[in-house]
Amino acid sequence: MRELPTVDPGGLQLMQRPQTLPSSLAGIRSRLASVVAACLLPFGTVSGLAQCIQFSNAFLPGRAVIDRETGSTVDDVQFVAQSYWGPAGTRNPSSLAPLGAFTHLIGQGIFVGGPRCVPVEVTQGSMPVFAFQVRVWDSNFGATYEDSLAHPAVKRGSSNIFDARTYTLGDDVPTGLDGLGRIAIGTVPEPTPSVLLGIGVALLITRRPRPAR
Repeated sequence: MRELPTVDPGGLQLMQRPQTLPSSLAGIRSRLASVVAACLLPFGTVSGLAQCIQFSNAFLPGRAVIDRETGSTVDDVQFVAQSYWGPAGTRNPSSLAPLGAFTHLIGQGIFVGGPRCVPVEVTQGSMPVFAFQVRVWDSNFGATYEDSLAHPAVKRGSSNIFDARTYTLGDDVPTGLDGLGRIAIGTVPEPTPSVLLGIGVALLITRRPRPAR
């Protein structure tokens, strides 16, 4: 029988794992910022010093999306929320533009969409203010809030327009929708027969021919 070779335990050496972690917390932070930025590319412009806001009402008491007719929070996950933005001080909804992709409600009137970054680059640390609004609609009736307007019976709603301070992605402490008010969704009521009659009478009066002089 062939003898097995003997192994000297003292000659064994443990393999050293190569050092792959950054040498400092700053390095870790930089890598995480790069990963986050890459993930956000489909949702809007993220380059340079992108100014962002956390698109969520999860930690804002009293700001859940509610049904105007029932007064209860919206649990249907087919409803989606989308952020809109514009220059600070804007209060006209038609002057706002969509910001990033919509996100589905997760129950109890809550949405958590992560960072939404405006396509504006500024000086680092300036944390500029922009105007924001949140719009909610049933995604079964349109890929956008504007599409849903073609269906009067669809429940939808929008928040107040408010100014909020942004943060630099990867550098500053995230800021949220602190100025957001409660969003109540509902259908656009159709005019009653009495209202239609009143409109008709008003039109007849305003169009009544003047007597000849």
